Amino acid sequence: MLENLHFTYNGKSSKDFGVQLVNPSGGLYKESFLPSRKIVETSVAGRFSPFLHRVDSDPSSFSLHIYLSEWEERNNLRQISRWLYQDYYKPLIFESNPDVIYYVMIEGKSELTHNGLFNGYITLTMRMNSPFAVSPVHKESFNVNGMHEVVIFNNGDV
Repeated sequence: MLENLHFTYNGKSSKDFGVQLVNPSGGLYKESFLPSRKIVETSVAGRFSPFLHRVDSDPSSFSLHIYLSEWEERNNLRQISRWLYQDYYKPLIFESNPDVIYYVMIEGKSELTHNGLFNGYITLTMRMNSPFAVSPVHKESFNVNGMHEVVIFNNGDV
């Protein structure tokens, strides 16, 4: 996901704000592969293996580095901050994979790194509302023998 240049957050494109994603460290991208999880179990004296109760998955989070490519001309840092600073989880969609939706909001601190000459980038930590991304609901209708309509909803992966 981080190899994209542009994204849409809360229904607005990064292109509208003159910003794009960057990898400030250069080289390879580092992304979470699976969500963090905790095994909840109880150990009992005299028993070698504990009793498994459940496995809890934590919501995922990741860093975004947003390059301010037209910072001096646009003078729109306030607009960008209002766009990104939301009080509820909003959809984040990357341009190369529009069928994957991440519901996120900013968590923790954010940083603006720049050289004093209107060249720089913003670093944000985005926290998802669940351990997994979602896909749009797909609805397909079929007529079977002209008599029955079968409707299939795909609420899972595309």
